[in-house]
Order: sequence, then C-alpha cells, then structure tokens
Amino acid sequence: MSVLRPASVVHQNESTLVLHRCMITCGTLPHYGLVQQYGLVQQTTGVWASLGASVYLRRCTVFGCPGSALRVDGGTIVANDSTLSHSGRESNVIARGGVLRLHRCRIHSARGDGVTLWNDTDALLDSNSIYGNHGMGVSCYDDTRARITHNRVFDNGTGGVYSTPRVGHANAALESNEIELRAFQK
Repeated sequence: MSVLRPASVVHQNESTLVLHRCMITCGTLPHYGLVQQYGLVQQTTGVWASLGASVYLRRCTVFGCPGSALRVDGGTIVANDSTLSHSGRESNVIARGGVLRLHRCRIHSARGDGVTLWNDTDALLDSNSIYGNHGMGVSCYDDTRARITHNRVFDNGTGGVYSTPRVGHANAALESNEIELRAFQK
C-alpha cells in the first residue's frame, strides 16, 4: 500500500529546516503528480510544516502555488521579511494547529484569505502588509489564539479581520493595526 505524502514543494516533518533568501514556486498550474492515479486532486503547497516540524524562513519568496504558500499542521513556521503571494485556490497562509509567527511579511494576491487560522493555532502576526486578497485579510476560527499587532491590512475582497467567538475567550487580540476596506476588483 502506498502512502500519499502532502503535495508540497518543501515538506518538513519532525525536524528543523532553515530557509534563507529562497524563492519557492509551484508555477501557475495545479499539481497532479502521483495523486492522479488515486483519483485525488491535491493542491500543492509551497512550504508545509507537519506535527513536530519547525521551519524558519528569512527573506524568502513563496508564490504561485495552487494551494497555500505556507501551511502549518501542528508544526511551527516562523517567517521574517518574506513575500507570500498568489495562492491559486486557498489562503496564502493556512495554520491548522501548531505555531505560526509572521514578522514584516508581504502577504498578498491570494484567491482566498491572506491568512486563515484554525484548530487551536497559536499565532503572532506582527508588522505585516496584508493586501489584495480575494477573501479576508485575516480569518480566525476554532479556538485560535492570535495576536495581530502593527499590521497594515487593506484592499482585501471581503474585509480586514474576521474572528469567530470562542466560549469565554477572544480568538484574536488586535493592537495598533491599520485596517482598511476599499473597493476591490475581482
């Protein structure tokens, strides 16, 4: 029996990876690869951190992926001074549990949200520019703990920041952000 690995350009599992001044792209077409024989269509992700993995990006560019540019599934991703853009079908950054830290990044031009946080993710978004995404700039769901500070969130299709209520707690703490909604051309 074959085991399908996540469709990604870089997939880190149970160890640490440091990327510095890298350009990561999937091109502009969906990745079908070996999953086609199983009748599945997976969306290729640029950088994927699974449970127990840590990925550190500094001055990297991740763009043009059919899936997300960055994806956290129980691992850790820390991105500094990086550009995350042009995700084809999803948000540029998706976290489903684990730890996400984005500092001074440009997050733009996704078909979905700029950043989507789910399932008990611990996130810090600090001093980023999040703009030109078709969905929200930032969306927080399901017991996410997000600190969103000193960001510029503008020109996103459906709004700036969205957070679902959590029983007894706030999903997102916002401080010193510029959040604007202007006319957006889809």
